[in-house]
Amino acid sequence: MNCLVTGATGLIGFELCKLLLEKEMQVFGLSRSENPPRFAELSKNKNFHAVSGDITNKFFTRSLFEKYEINFVFHMAVERFFPDAKTEATADLQNTIAFKTNFLGTVNLLEGAANQALSGWIQSSTMNVYPFENLPEIPVDETCPPAPAEPNGMSMLLAEQACTYFSNRAHFPMVLLRYPGVYGMGKNRGIVAKFVQQCLENQNGELTAVTDRSSDFVFSKDIALANVTAMDRIDQLDGKIINVGSGQETYIPDLARMVKEITHSNLSISEKISGKPRRFLMDIERAKKLLDYQPRSVYQGLSEYIEDFKKAKEQQ
Repeated sequence: MNCLVTGATGLIGFELCKLLLEKEMQVFGLSRSENPPRFAELSKNKNFHAVSGDITNKFFTRSLFEKYEINFVFHMAVERFFPDAKTEATADLQNTIAFKTNFLGTVNLLEGAANQALSGWIQSSTMNVYPFENLPEIPVDETCPPAPAEPNGMSMLLAEQACTYFSNRAHFPMVLLRYPGVYGMGKNRGIVAKFVQQCLENQNGELTAVTDRSSDFVFSKDIALANVTAMDRIDQLDGKIINVGSGQETYIPDLARMVKEITHSNLSISEKISGKPRRFLMDIERAKKLLDYQPRSVYQGLSEYIEDFKKAKEQQ
């Protein structure tokens, strides 16, 4: 089977490519960059095919499916919108790279795939489609009405709707997988990466952890495996929305303590109140039932991530 993985150099896409190659699939890894470093490792396998291009270019996406005879799509390419911290101005949604890549880029891919005999499409989505600033209850399950509060969530919700439309119109099975805060190799932003880098490099003397916020932190390798299982069961899962998280609510000070313990760091932890309390946790019972999903604990995932991080540093 010819599998297209968009965002193939990202923290989930890279792990997914490795799993698909283990299954002896023909893997076409798409990156907007030419010759990204991570492709060098994947290209050691003869079944990996590096592809560079921009999904916001519909001529490229159309030729992509015609040229490589793609049978299955894992769409993971995503761009984040980071608001200007100095202004409260509402973003011009259509001019954000998040909208252009996450929505218009997805539509371009779907249009390119519409005339192909696709075996399936797995769409990666995000917790940001939920009203996470004002959730009715914790944990949040898939029946929670979407109500994105910022451009990232809005662009991904539009992409979800486009996937549903094209799946019904072109008659290919499609599954929506929604993720919370994902950590792993390949992601340098975010609180997990920040704490790990600080502890391993003894930066800044202390870890600043807000006490009134929690989140759902899931390891990239667990997400990658869930995608492979969803592919194997795509016909039974057609049209389903599935939360894929850690199953564990983690407050930021607890995250800091785990990272500090695993890294044997001497940094102190400074606990502060943000003044904007927020909790988040995904209900993953559907994933457990439909995907036999059993994620690592946060502590286990952090331990493996930190070990990978240290090995990568040693090889530089």
